[in-house]
Amino acid sequence: MKNINLINYHNQKLNFEKGSKIIFRNEYLLLHYDKEKLKNYKFNSLESLKKVFNKNKDEKLIKSKLKKYRYHLAKFLNKIHDINFTNQDWGILLDYYLMVSILIINLKIKNFKKIKNNKISCEVSKRDFFFLDTKTFKDEILLNQDLNKYIDYLILNKLGFKNLKIEKKKPFRRLNRPRKLLIDKLIELIFKIFPKYSQISLISSGYLGFKNCLLLFFRSKFKILFVNSGFFDLNGEIKTIKNSHRKNIIIPESDILDRVFNEFNRNVLPSCFFENFDKFYKFKNNIAKKIKNLGSAVLFLESDVYRFFAMKIKKQGGKLMNFQHGGLNRMRKFSLEEHLVDSYANIDFWWHDAKGIGAPYFNNKNIILKKKSNKGTIFQDFKIVVIDNFSTPLFELLYKSYPFIIINDSNLSEYKNEFKSIVKNLEKLGILFTSEKRAAQFLNFNYQNIESWWKKITEKKQFIQIKKKLFPIKKFDQLKLIDILKK
Repeated sequence: MKNINLINYHNQKLNFEKGSKIIFRNEYLLLHYDKEKLKNYKFNSLESLKKVFNKNKDEKLIKSKLKKYRYHLAKFLNKIHDINFTNQDWGILLDYYLMVSILIINLKIKNFKKIKNNKISCEVSKRDFFFLDTKTFKDEILLNQDLNKYIDYLILNKLGFKNLKIEKKKPFRRLNRPRKLLIDKLIELIFKIFPKYSQISLISSGYLGFKNCLLLFFRSKFKILFVNSGFFDLNGEIKTIKNSHRKNIIIPESDILDRVFNEFNRNVLPSCFFENFDKFYKFKNNIAKKIKNLGSAVLFLESDVYRFFAMKIKKQGGKLMNFQHGGLNRMRKFSLEEHLVDSYANIDFWWHDAKGIGAPYFNNKNIILKKKSNKGTIFQDFKIVVIDNFSTPLFELLYKSYPFIIINDSNLSEYKNEFKSIVKNLEKLGILFTSEKRAAQFLNFNYQNIESWWKKITEKKQFIQIKKKLFPIKKFDQLKLIDILKK
């Protein structure tokens, strides 16, 4: 009897015996393989293309497991570090790591449970991991295969699969390289020279635009400071050897997700919560004590040092601010990012809030101490732009009123009714196409007259209403932001 082989990743070679059966993780992966090479095999996929693009994230399960895992981890870490952080304190620090882990492990379990033959052949990996922080963990799990193959091993092994091709590799160590810009050194110098300088608002990577940052700095009478994200890069010596007490991290087990997570977490938990906790917790502590408000568009997800700052500032009565970065804020029924913001941010600035501060993200010079940026300008170089999903480019194109069409046949199950209505209106306007063929026919027929077609589109009532709905405040309101931060 010929083997059944599971293909989980893009670069796996089809070097199986002719006539063998291949099961692909999903149809999207299947479509990346040459049809000529596939003729030698019988093949199918565990997930259809529509399932790939319309996944059920299991919101209730994620929130339930998050609450359980955070509680037990907080209890263990408080004891290890001899501290008494609250559940919310640890939530600010741990939740993003936990939610990403729960989401990915759960999706893999659901998919692998569809395989009925436990003798299927599959490439997996077994190795030791060491991550400095959540960012290095996140980059590895979302962009690379090694950690994913390790999760595959844990799940398939616990599901009783008998024919795993286990690749044993050397221990994995991933660390960040700290950056240090002149402006960051100047900010630190200010705090050293003026030790009483306090009650400031610190904003990093807020995407407010370089000019806006300068104006806010002076208009606030130097009470709003801006720093590059490198300000939150850890430096100095760090520990790279795992603490033996990791083996004592135990979450009570009631299902396979708990069993997989326990083994996964003991191996993968970022060192900023364990071995290098003191380093992160005490980093620039003298500066954190003087901050009244802390804000960013991305660092609450990208930087553990920032999250440690956020936790300390909230404990001392300060406020945590979130500036919108991605285009779908408040448009989805559930997202990890919005759940974190809702749970811990005191102030959330979003573009389509009629009582907000506007959408400074789309400023043509949307840079904060960087050499250059193409945000909001790149699309103007094209006669028409074609996009295939509802992400930030859609909002940039609408904000700037640059010609574009969308090709997408999603069932919109993950979106709220408000956004579904916008999508339906885009379809009525002739901007959204649900098939590539019809989009191609439209472009071939109208390409020479795109400018006149687009001019008519932008003058239609539906288009104007969409823009008003998404961007009710045309200009960034600097004074309103200053007033909010004074309170």
